Amino acid sequence: MRILVTGGSGFLGSAFVAAAHRRGHEVAVLDPRPAETGEPGVRRLRGSLEDPPWPELRAFAPEACLHAAWVTEPGSYLEAESNRDFRDASLAFLDALAEGGLAGVTALGSCVEHDDPPASLYARCKRELHEALGERAGRRGFALAWARVFHPYGPGEHPRRLCSALIRGLRAGEPFELRTPADVNDYVYVSDVAAALLRVTEARFAGALDVGTGRGLTVRELAARVARAVGADAGQVREAPPAGRPAPLRRVADAAALRGLGWSDAVDLDAGIRALAATLSPTGEETPCRS
Repeated sequence: MRILVTGGSGFLGSAFVAAAHRRGHEVAVLDPRPAETGEPGVRRLRGSLEDPPWPELRAFAPEACLHAAWVTEPGSYLEAESNRDFRDASLAFLDALAEGGLAGVTALGSCVEHDDPPASLYARCKRELHEALGERAGRRGFALAWARVFHPYGPGEHPRRLCSALIRGLRAGEPFELRTPADVNDYVYVSDVAAALLRVTEARFAGALDVGTGRGLTVRELAARVARAVGADAGQVREAPPAGRPAPLRRVADAAALRGLGWSDAVDLDAGIRALAATLSPTGEETPCRS
């Protein structure tokens, strides 16, 4: 299958590119700043959603597209004005791409879309894109899979994401404060997310589905397991004072549709934390994601 990937240099996009290439698919990545080195055998097409390299895209003639490009900067992405830009540019790009005979689109959504009403600009823009793409899919005749990814973690993640930040702080012997210790999240390892997205793309699945393990863990429990994995003192982890703290959230995937496609998670949480810790420098620094 010929698969085009947007956001293919980012955390999840790059993992998908590697998985698809290993499976023998022809992969092209839309990248505004293609690196000189990358996955051997993967085409890098210089361009963006706003300024696509249409001659090269037509020559590649993708059968499917994994759309992962979006604003992802921790601490700012939820209310970043660029969410609107990505919503509009994504719709225009994918609509134009579908005119060339695209058979399927797998677009990354988010677990925060389950909040009703959506609590952030990010969630609203993702939901609006899903609705608009659904209308285009019906009219253009391509299969749209809307993959709501839950809480991915692992090598390559942004250094300010929770697991990496915990590892860095605990290794440094610093106190680490949890702002939402009772929140229940579904943590899924990056290679398992990539395998799920590839399974969805290969199946030309049409519809919305959750990408997660279906198992929940509190932030408090996650911090304790990170501490054990890196041999740190769990007493370094503290909880924010309860005054004004929002009610705990529960975001756990309904993995039935995904497991119905034959997917299962292969990396358990403790092994995933150890793998992430092994890739971090002593300061916990990682190269920021580009997606």
